[in-house]
Amino acid sequence: MEKRKISDLHRHPLNSRIYSDKPDAGLIESIRENGVMVPVVITPDNQVISGHRRVAACKVVGVVDVPVTIRSFENDEDATEAVVHYNRQRAKTNEQRAREAAALLDVERIRAEKRMKAGENQYSSPPEKLPEGKGDARDKVGEAVGWSGKTAEKAVEAIKYIDKLKEEGKESEAEKLKDDLNVSVSKASRSVPREPKEEKKKAKPTFNRTNDNIKWAKWTWNPVTGCKHDCAYCYAREISMRYTKTFEPCFHEDRLSQPENTKPNMDIPGGAAVFVCSMADLFGSWVPNDWIWPIMKKVEQNPQWTFLFLTKNPARYKSIQFPDNAWAGATVDTQARVKPTQEALAATDARVRFVSCEPLVEPVQFGDMSMIDWLIIGGQSATSKVKAFQPDFLWVESLHMQARERGIPVYWKDNLTCKPEEYPS
Repeated sequence: MEKRKISDLHRHPLNSRIYSDKPDAGLIESIRENGVMVPVVITPDNQVISGHRRVAACKVVGVVDVPVTIRSFENDEDATEAVVHYNRQRAKTNEQRAREAAALLDVERIRAEKRMKAGENQYSSPPEKLPEGKGDARDKVGEAVGWSGKTAEKAVEAIKYIDKLKEEGKESEAEKLKDDLNVSVSKASRSVPREPKEEKKKAKPTFNRTNDNIKWAKWTWNPVTGCKHDCAYCYAREISMRYTKTFEPCFHEDRLSQPENTKPNMDIPGGAAVFVCSMADLFGSWVPNDWIWPIMKKVEQNPQWTFLFLTKNPARYKSIQFPDNAWAGATVDTQARVKPTQEALAATDARVRFVSCEPLVEPVQFGDMSMIDWLIIGGQSATSKVKAFQPDFLWVESLHMQARERGIPVYWKDNLTCKPEEYPS
């Protein structure tokens, strides 16, 4: 059996912090009569992992050499964990168990940091306290010291506050809290002041992505929602009533910052184009100017974007000065909307003017299309009020020919059964 000189042995730091090395009379007498029966567990550099009271008794008796078992540990964390393990059966105060839990928490934190550096990334960052949740580090530590994970967490908070009071010179308060801890973890926990929880920073509002059916704009911006046109085929009303139970016009001032909070994606078609007020008609007669002007100001301040506006009330465009990065569009679903749209777009200073014939519900003849730069043709998707509807083949063909004769590009919506290849632009 290997022996080491007792003068060479020293206690592991955790051993010194938590456990008393004062041997009782029975242990001293046993070693005087029989010597050290159970070897002391030490590290190769003579740190005592288990057996510090035996070592203390040997010093009292005058034993010079002590039988030892040498254990090598891969790192300090494993050695610390071993100290707690070897002292598992010992009678301990709540304070000692709390300090064991605090030490094991440090072990778990260091291990987590190492895992992250190695790419395992169990935690997104080293935890400042025992992580919460069944089966996680908190419960692992609690089991090691004979508590539930939650009790271990409360005890660690109490022991840290006791140490803080001592550092501040408040010895009497620290002793009182320690006494409370040894009586009840819950009692001590009630005396520990809680740090006010930091309010989570609200994420900056950004544009929403459009669905795959809208290829000409990959983003939507809805600083205004709601509409009073009451169109039977309105998909926006369907969506709004489903989620918000209202379709009354509303101005969302908090969404005005979305243009600067979102980055264009120049790698995809339409990645820098924004469909404005897909859930409203910004230029409806009921919309006050006080809602429109701040939006136009934001358009002007964000030239990295192309903003597309669409309305069923294009007459109001005459009073709007569009920035260079704005496109002005009007919906023409029936012949009655043709003339007002022609007049409004002809008087509009927008860089690009377009018409959306979606849904095309009857044949439409423009005559003059000189004020139109771009034409959209689409069918009718189903809503709770109307079934899906496809315009007559001849209506689509006529409208397409009117645009082609004037060299106007046509965009075919996916909900149109007449495919673009059948009608090359």
